[in-house]
Order: sequence, then C-alpha cells, then structure tokens
Amino acid sequence: MLLIHSLQLNCFDINSSVTYLRQSRQVIFEAWQSSLLNQDQNYICKNIINNKQFSISVQIGTISFISTTLYTYDSSAPLQIKIDCSIPNQCKYIDVNQFSIAMFSLEFPQDKIIISSVAGSLKNRIFDHLGCKMSARATVSLVPGAESIMASTVPVQECRLAPITEIVRVVAYLKTNEISQTPINLTTFGLPLAIQPQYIKYVNTLPFVCATRPDQAVCIGLSKLMMQNEFFSFMGGTRNTINVRYQGGVQIFQQNVRFLFSNVQSAQPQDCFTKTTLTFYDKYLRVEADPGLCNQCSLAYFASFLSFDSAYLRFVMSINEDYSGFTYQNEYLVTDYSFGTKFDKMLTCEMMTDVHACQTQLPLLKQSLRQNSSVFLALVFKKDGAVVYKTLFTPTITETKIQSANVTLFDNKICIYFKPQGNEYVSVQVKMHDVKIDMQILTDTLTNKYCTDLSKSSQLQIQKITRDRLELVASATFGNQVVTDVQVTLIEKGDHPFFIWIIASGILVISFVTIVITNQCSK
Repeated sequence: MLLIHSLQLNCFDINSSVTYLRQSRQVIFEAWQSSLLNQDQNYICKNIINNKQFSISVQIGTISFISTTLYTYDSSAPLQIKIDCSIPNQCKYIDVNQFSIAMFSLEFPQDKIIISSVAGSLKNRIFDHLGCKMSARATVSLVPGAESIMASTVPVQECRLAPITEIVRVVAYLKTNEISQTPINLTTFGLPLAIQPQYIKYVNTLPFVCATRPDQAVCIGLSKLMMQNEFFSFMGGTRNTINVRYQGGVQIFQQNVRFLFSNVQSAQPQDCFTKTTLTFYDKYLRVEADPGLCNQCSLAYFASFLSFDSAYLRFVMSINEDYSGFTYQNEYLVTDYSFGTKFDKMLTCEMMTDVHACQTQLPLLKQSLRQNSSVFLALVFKKDGAVVYKTLFTPTITETKIQSANVTLFDNKICIYFKPQGNEYVSVQVKMHDVKIDMQILTDTLTNKYCTDLSKSSQLQIQKITRDRLELVASATFGNQVVTDVQVTLIEKGDHPFFIWIIASGILVISFVTIVITNQCSK
C-alpha cells in the first residue's frame, strides 16, 4: 500500500500570499521562509525536503490551480511560482472573487510528503499592462539586405483593450527608451470586421522589416543588438488611443501595452540537435548534444546565407525568467566538432572565452539554479566578433553525485577517495592512458577510501607508465557519471608499497658494505 505523509506544517511566514491574475486566469504563489520554527520543524523544512523536487497546487473554493512541472525546493530562498488553472478556460474571476482565503499544498513525490497550509492573504489583480501579453518571441534575420524582426505574442484571456480607431502603433523600447514606432492598420491582419476595432488581444504579430521602414538604420541596429546578447531589456508594445471617463467627462488617453522579449531566435531554420544536456561540476561543465536530422545543419548550409568566421556554444543562465538577479553567460569556441555527430565534451574554465568569469561564477551556478531559472544553450556564429546567427536550445540540467575524486596507486593496489551520497553499489572505472581499472564497491557514507588489488598485468602496465612521471591525471566513471581531472598520487605517505622496502633494504646493504670496506682500508 502506498503511504503519503501529509504534514500540517507551514515552512513559511504568515505573510505568504496567493494573487489571482484575472487576465491570464493564473495565480502567483509567494512565500518566505519562516524564522519561527522549532527544532523538528526546522529539520524537516531545511534538511528533509531541501533540494527535493515538488509540485504545487492552490485551492480557492472549488477552483484548483496545479503546476504541470516539478520545481526544486530551496530552503534558503523565497518562493514565487506562477500556476495555471487546472481546467482550461475555467477559473473565472466571477467564481474566484467569492472567496477570501486560499489553500496551498506542496507535494514531494520522491519522499511521499505533502506539506499544506493556508496562505496568509488572497489578492486579485484585475488588470495590468504588462500582463496583457505573454510568451513574447522574436525571430531575427541578419541576412544582408533582408534584416528583420518578426515578433509574436500570445494574448491572455482577459486582454480587453479597445482602441478608438483601427490604427495601432507598434513600439519598440530598449530599456525604458522608445527607439522605434510604426503604425499598423488592423484591417491588414485579415480579422473579421466585427472584431477589427475591438481588442488589442488580436494584435499578436508585430513585423519590423527593416528594408521597408523609414528608420532602416535603427531597425538593423536593433536586429544586431537582439542577436548579440541575452541580457538586455528589450520591450515591445502597442499604443492606441482610448476613451476614458474621468471626473464626470470622457477624455482621450494614449494607452500602452508592453511585453518583455525573453526568447530571440534566428529566422533561418536548423535541425542540428534533438536533445541537449548540461551537467554542472564545481570546476567544469559537461555538454551533451544529440544530433538531429541535420538536413539544415552543416557548414555549407550556414554559409549559403551567412558570412561567418567562427562558431561558438554559448551558455546562458538567469535566476529569473526576466533576467533579473544572478546572470551568467560564457562561450566556448567550437573548433573540433563535426556537425551531424554527437557532441559530448567536458569543458574547463580555461576553454571558455571569459576564463575569469567562469572561475568565479561557475561554482555559483548549481546553488543559483531555482525553480524559475532560465537556462539556455545557444549555437552562435560570428563574423569579426559580431553575432550573425544564434539559435537557442533548452537543455536538460543534471546533477552529479560525485564532484571530485582522488586516486592513489601502490605496487599491489589502487585506492580511490570520494564522498558517496548513500549506501549503494557503484561501478568505478579509473582510466590512465590505455590502462583501465574497474572497481565494484559498496559505498558507505562514513567511509571515503576504497581500495582494490591489482593484477600483475595491470601492475606492470601502471608501473611502466608512472616510473618516469611524478603525477598523472585520470578520469573516473561512477556508473554513467564521468569525473575528469582526477588527482593521482603515486605513493601515499605512511602507506609505502612493497618495492619501497626493497629499495630501502638495498640502500642499507650498500651502506653496510661501504662501511666495511672503508674500515678495512683504514687499517
């Protein structure tokens, strides 16, 4: 029988809140870690469920909001999660507005634990201009003479902004500065006449074709900027006039709807990779990318519409989806990869374009990964240092159980040092040059040294390799996890192998003979 442990425990302060968004029919759950927990509560909240995956649900009356993805619980950080309605096209404001409290529940499937409580407050957000559009994306072309930005957005359920006329102005903002504006007639979208002048929610395709614009140079510059860097605040928006009743009369106001572009792709298609995986270590990063069909992925294909002199893999990470808080970006120059094959490489900081940033920030990446983080892997082509093509991939993030290891070689055994995560059988393979040594061990969290005897053949090969070298670098495989740059020590102090005693004995014999001969000569 499956047991689920439901705990009437609230790890959060009483000021946790649920905010209902009328426009998108979603809720935002916000909570801060409590500092008033007793010893047992503190242990559960900061140890038992810390770094464990969970799903979250919010209940308002009979209406439920349930997360469709798993998040990772961080006991040192506040929660801010946007949750969708469990039933599409339901969760209407008229139903939610009847209630004044909301229940929330965090379910940890791995440990079969459910933590539930009542949110400190329930609020309704009726309307905001930033919430009128979502999932703003842009496809950018930098093909000479055909530069363009084709922007698209997804409307929310209650984006009821009615213009007075059929003319809407599409505006581009860089940070807070307006940099471009062009009028669009709603009739050009082919909308039914009944809804043409009604709602801005139907305006979701925003074209910026640079060659047809009076501000062509600004448009081309914006296209290049959007390709170059991930961490910039580019806002799109629409502007139209509306009638507003104010102080007993009707006045005309300019209405702005803004949305943040967080996804920028090249307009030229590619099918280079089907699955990408990033594994973060303390000192290096493993990148795996399975090849796609590659019908549109070769140097010849990219050269058919681009002029480039280098290719890079770019790593992009931000704690928050809007690129606020901790951000990290670095690049690896691709020189030895053949398109159409699997990419699998361990990258050290010395292989990155910004070595210092990698050395100082890479150790922070693992602890900075939050449930609302944005992590991308990008294939980037450059010409004279400027980006001319970029395509993004959303990788799977994996964590390693083994961060580092140390291997010590003796004449008759090999010992490996590492800190295991639990009691389990682990297959370890240590490889030095052409020598492979396999170990099958049962790990113990109280032990960190594991040894195995060497066969004579392996012993001779290892001695042959190590006699003329003071140190080696090995790689160790723990199951399917690879740890490179493993430190190798030939002789551990205080545990001398057999051949050292032979050498020591020989030295003593030689010394004794020398003393005897010297004494004879002195007589």
